[in-house]
Parts: sequence; C-alpha cells; structure tokens
Amino acid sequence: NKLLNAKKPLIIGGWSSQCPQLLKAALELIDAVTSINVNACSLMVAPQSNSVGTLMLLDQHTLSFEQLSSVIDNESDSKVDGLILLEQEFSQLTSSQLAKLQKTDLTLIALDHSNSRVTEMADLVIPVAPVTEGDGHFVNYQGLVQAFYQVHPSQLPIMESWRWLNLIARSLFGSHPLSQQLN
Repeated sequence: NKLLNAKKPLIIGGWSSQCPQLLKAALELIDAVTSINVNACSLMVAPQSNSVGTLMLLDQHTLSFEQLSSVIDNESDSKVDGLILLEQEFSQLTSSQLAKLQKTDLTLIALDHSNSRVTEMADLVIPVAPVTEGDGHFVNYQGLVQAFYQVHPSQLPIMESWRWLNLIARSLFGSHPLSQQLN
C-alpha cells in the first residue's frame, strides 16, 4: 500500500538472476504502479558493466555458443582459424563448453587482466589493464556511452583491451575501413 501511495515511487530491478518469472513479475509490478501513479519511475540494472553495450553489438552475424560449436564441429569446412576471447566474456561457459573449445585446433587468444579457466587453455594470453588501471568507455544501463578513467597508475606498462584490439585490427586489416573506425 505504501508503494501505491508514494509521491514518486522508484522500482529498481535487474536481470542477473536470469529468471524469466522474476522479470515478468517485476515488469507487471512496474506496469501496475505506473498505471496508478504517473510520477512512478523504474530502473532495470544490468548484471555487469557494459552488459547493455554488449547487447547493442549483437546482430545477425553474432553467434551463440551453440552456433559457434556448430562452426567448430565443421572446422574443415570453416574459414575460422582462431578465436579472440575477450575479458571474462567466456567466464560463464560450462566446463563441457570449455572442454569443447579446448579440443579444437583453433588458435585461442585471450585478452584478460586475471587468470581464469579461459586463460589457462588459451594458446596466447595478452595481459590487459583492469578497469582501475586504464581509460575507456562503457555503455551504461541507460544505453549511453560513459567514460571511465584510470584510478591508480599501473605497476607495469600495460594497455587496455580496446588498444590491443585496435592494434590487432590494424595488423590484420591494414588500411581496411574497419581499422579506421577503431580510431
């Protein structure tokens, strides 16, 4: 009752539990409160920084792990020689999915700031600066680009992952428009 009588209620939720029933219930609550109170606000928070940015990159060329597995299973027919595994993006894979990746003949390159199951199986690990030791941008929960800045100096000369990716793109594509877009 207090929620319905509030002057400007704010409902905050998230999707980190990945529970469709919980999301549905949160959306129904938001709909009910906003239909009664025009001043009501809601906020759905992403589970990790840049989760919204990652979602914005998805398109018809983006592969799920199942689709990637299909490509891997048909390696002889594939034009894929390797994979770049970027900072914890593969940390949610199951042990069986990681084992499948490890059994392939693909070259696995990991860019990460910490040791993980992924870096242990990679053919090449490129150390990258953690967020606290570098500068860059995230896409925040509102879908807006937000800058972040180095909190403290790094102990070693190290680059952010986006700088490494830029160098890799330039070395692979040279003056290709893709490398120009990364500037």
